[in-house]
Amino acid sequence: MPSPDAIIAATAILNDAKLYSNNDGDFSYAVDNFGLQYENPINRMVLDRFMQENGLKFDQKDTMETLERVIEGLNESELRELAYKSIGLLNDEAKKDQIKFARNLKKKRM
Repeated sequence: MPSPDAIIAATAILNDAKLYSNNDGDFSYAVDNFGLQYENPINRMVLDRFMQENGLKFDQKDTMETLERVIEGLNESELRELAYKSIGLLNDEAKKDQIKFARNLKKKRM
């Protein structure tokens, strides 16, 4: 599971909230192993057709910028709780990415 998705899943789990997304592949692990409440309200074929017809694309950069804005608003205790919960959702490569992301965020806060 990629780092941003792990943080999103952990946030939903911590808040006992249902996650609505069309990213079945990445969130299935959290559903199966951590009890994530998940629902995909979007028909993928309809979404793909809409994106293509309107010249739209999924942009990883926009996702990361949004994630940074949300995380910057959390206090130290909330960040630690989120980190502990999300780390269990990650594979080894994603763990390295999350540590790098956290270090960069910490530098920005200083």
